[in-house]
Amino acid sequence: MKEVKNGVYTRITENGEEAYNFNFYTDLSVANKLNFVNSVVGILVDESHYNSVIRDLIFDFYIVYMMTDVSDAKELSASDAFLDDVEQFLEYTNIVDIVKANVNPLLLDELNDAIDKSVQYLTGIHSSPFNDAIASLIYTINRKIDGIDLDVLIEMAKKFVNMTEDFTLENAINAYMNSDVHNNNLAEIIEYKNAHQ
Repeated sequence: MKEVKNGVYTRITENGEEAYNFNFYTDLSVANKLNFVNSVVGILVDESHYNSVIRDLIFDFYIVYMMTDVSDAKELSASDAFLDDVEQFLEYTNIVDIVKANVNPLLLDELNDAIDKSVQYLTGIHSSPFNDAIASLIYTINRKIDGIDLDVLIEMAKKFVNMTEDFTLENAINAYMNSDVHNNNLAEIIEYKNAHQ
């Protein structure tokens, strides 16, 4: 049985931060899961496009729309500027974080997996978790560390992606050992040792 919880979310407005009481579900019925997935996929995939750039935005919106009693979500769904309004609402509230922190994590995984499979079925596009993880890692490192050599990271990522054998620790180390990055690092280490003997 679905549990209903009470919460308080905040919204940043022109007058400062305002607090709102709301109720939300910690789970969805099978019918509502199906409705959730179909609604998200219906926005992401049309006759000629897969709008992947808005996937997280739409997923988070439907968490608010289908799992809370927040009336703003119903108004947003009918807005002429739907995407802009949804983006602004989610950016200035913490409601999604509150709901996600209280629902069964398996529910979110199940919904995400079902959406991915539906998108794959409709578009033929299959995501590669490993490629996505490498791209995400490079993006994160590049944003957080000043002066990083992005070309080096890209070269290493290509080595891993182009490995023909299974991705194991031993094979990853071998790919690194055969890379220009390793050879350059090794040359610098030898040069440093020779200079400091």
